[in-house]
This record gives sequence, C-alpha cells and structure tokens, in this order.
Amino acid sequence: MMKRNLAIAGVIIGALIASAFWGYSRGRSSTAEKYEAQISELKSDWQKQTRAVEKEAQERYEKQSRQLADALAARDKALSDARAVRVTAVRVRDAADTRAKSDLQAARDTGDRTQERLARCESLLGEGAELVGEGAEFSTRIAADKDALVKAAN
Repeated sequence: MMKRNLAIAGVIIGALIASAFWGYSRGRSSTAEKYEAQISELKSDWQKQTRAVEKEAQERYEKQSRQLADALAARDKALSDARAVRVTAVRVRDAADTRAKSDLQAARDTGDRTQERLARCESLLGEGAELVGEGAEFSTRIAADKDALVKAAN
C-alpha cells in the first residue's frame, strides 16, 4: 500500500509539475503575444507621427527655400538696378569732366576767371554725381541684403 500511495503521490506531483510548466509556458506565450501586439501598435503610431513631422518639416523647408530664392532674386534685381545707377553716374561724371576740362582750357586761354570757376564747378558736379552713384549702390545693396535676410528668416 505504501508503494501504491507513493506512486499516486509521485503521479500527482508529476502532474502538478507538468501543469505548472504548461501554465508557465502558456502564460509566457500569451503575455508575449500581448506585448508584441502593444509594441506593434506603438511602432505604428510612432511611424505615423514620424511621417507627419517629416512631412511638416519638408513643407516648411520647401516654403523657406522658395522664400529665400525669391529674396535672392529680388536682391539680384536691386543690385542690377544699383549697377545701372552707378554706370549712369560714371557716364555723367565723364561728361562733366570732359566739359570741365574743355571749359577750363578755354578759360585759361581767355583769362576769364568766371569761366574757370564754372569749369571747376562742373568738375565738382561730376565728382558729386559719382559719389551719388556709389551711395545709391551701397544703399541699394544694404537694403537688398536686409530684405533678403528678413524674408529668409520668416
């Protein structure tokens, strides 16, 4: 009888151990499935959020690139206009210098001091025209650079 009770106890203990292993195994696989489902859902949400943020960043980059390109085009046009003003100023100065030299020579030949002063005024007028051209070019360049920076910053 003792052997029989010992055998029954051994079978019961074996069954308990087997059911404990089966329960552990089943619980572990069930928990793993739940965690994998949660991880998969989190990854999906993360990917959606990442795509949304990337799309927004790309749109903002494209907008800023367009703004910068427009600002640089406006700057280039302003600089071109400034160069045109400068070229005109140089042309006016050359004309004034030519006129002043001929008037100065004529004044010296005739000894007319008034004509000589007028020739010097014409020379100063030419220098003033060149300075105005330089100032306009500098002013336009600075304004164009400032506008380009402001547009690029927005």
